[in-house]
Amino acid sequence: MKVLVTGGAGFIGSHVVDLLIQSGYEPLVVDNLRSGKRENVPSHVCFIDLDISSPQIEDVFAREWMLPTRYKIQLRMLIKIFLERFVCLNAAKSTM
Repeated sequence: MKVLVTGGAGFIGSHVVDLLIQSGYEPLVVDNLRSGKRENVPSHVCFIDLDISSPQIEDVFAREWMLPTRYKIQLRMLIKIFLERFVCLNAAKSTM
C-alpha cells in the first residue's frame, strides 16, 4: 500500500520512511528540501520535490492513487482547509 510522507527528507520523516519500508509499505515522499536532504530518502523510494502548499499536490494524488473526479474535488477541499488552517497557525505563531 502506498503511503504519502510529507517532509520525508527531514530527520524525523526519513525515519518514518524507513519504518514504513520495514513494515511492507510503499512510501511516497513529498518534500521541498527547505530543511531536509535528498540523501535522507532511500534511492528506491519515489521522491517528489514539491511544497505541499503547491496546487500541484493534487496532481500527485491523482497520479499516484488514480482518484476518481469526485474524490479529487473532495481532496481539493480538504487541502484548501488544511492550508488555510496551517497558514493561520503560522501567522499566529509569528505574532507571539
